[in-house]
Amino acid sequence: MFADFSSSGHINCVLKDSSTCYGYLSDIKYLENMCGAIANSNTGKSLGLVLGNLRKLNGDGDLLVICSWSWLWEQLMYTKKPESAVVQKQAVNQSRILNNSPVLPIVLSSQDLGTSWGSCVLFNERTLVTNQHVVASFSSSKEISASILLNAEKSIALGPDDQIIFPSEGLDLAFILLSPSHQMELAYILPANLGLSDHLKQGNVVRTAGYGLLLNENGLTPLISEGHISSKVSLRPFLQSEPIPCMIIASARCWNGSSGGGLFNSKKELVGIICSNAQVYVPSIHGNQSPKTEKVPSFALCIPIELVIECYQRKVLGRDHSVLSKEVEQIWKLDVPHKDIFERNAKL
Repeated sequence: MFADFSSSGHINCVLKDSSTCYGYLSDIKYLENMCGAIANSNTGKSLGLVLGNLRKLNGDGDLLVICSWSWLWEQLMYTKKPESAVVQKQAVNQSRILNNSPVLPIVLSSQDLGTSWGSCVLFNERTLVTNQHVVASFSSSKEISASILLNAEKSIALGPDDQIIFPSEGLDLAFILLSPSHQMELAYILPANLGLSDHLKQGNVVRTAGYGLLLNENGLTPLISEGHISSKVSLRPFLQSEPIPCMIIASARCWNGSSGGGLFNSKKELVGIICSNAQVYVPSIHGNQSPKTEKVPSFALCIPIELVIECYQRKVLGRDHSVLSKEVEQIWKLDVPHKDIFERNAKL
């Protein structure tokens, strides 16, 4: 049955440094005995061999790992030199190429909690936008440091001259206003081109970009995942404001570390900020709520760019004291507006 079996998916990340392409990460579902399978591009070009899958110890993530032919060829051509031979080590400088993507990793560290990271997007020349939960611990504790990682050798340490603004407690959104010196350090990066999520329709192709699952300092490239618009909710975010998109649900994947990354349309325009994936209860046959939950990576909850701009204009530029509407807070709490009723048990 499974002879000549094939699966299709997308390349989410290229694992490489300045000189070598080691392999690829793909959202193709890994199945038993796929190790050693040939991975081809949609043009028929052979990329390499399947090595296995990448999954964290807590169960997060499930990406196919593909070894590139170029790296495999280097390993096969390696020959051990005679012991009498004198090996001359040549000093090799690490790549100093800076990441020029508007999507950047933000790394938080402390002696007690260790290191964690999220993502952020260069919104304009002086502002980074991310999630409240990504930088809340740094904002409230002097024991935690935060830095924007540019490459293996360079990062920007956030300090007292940088300001963090949370527009609303009920919205997982944060603005990082950079100091003049830090603005200069990021001057080589162009801010993200902004689009309008209001133009998006169900089924339109979108892509997520964020530093989920792994953070490769020697080759900073965000994980890219393609999907479609599943749902979009429009509400009045503030009193006397017009209805605008206030939540986007997309089938593009996101993982731990993707929070604060960007949702982009087919024109590579920023249309939203990634907040989280979904954690849902495992379905029960008889309608009783199961205590077990599972994460759904192909379910990205995103803040539409219109709501980001509205909050920026009111809370950052205008210093407005208006409060986010309860309707918007309610949808972001994922409150259930109804109760399921089962008239009879399902028959199998």
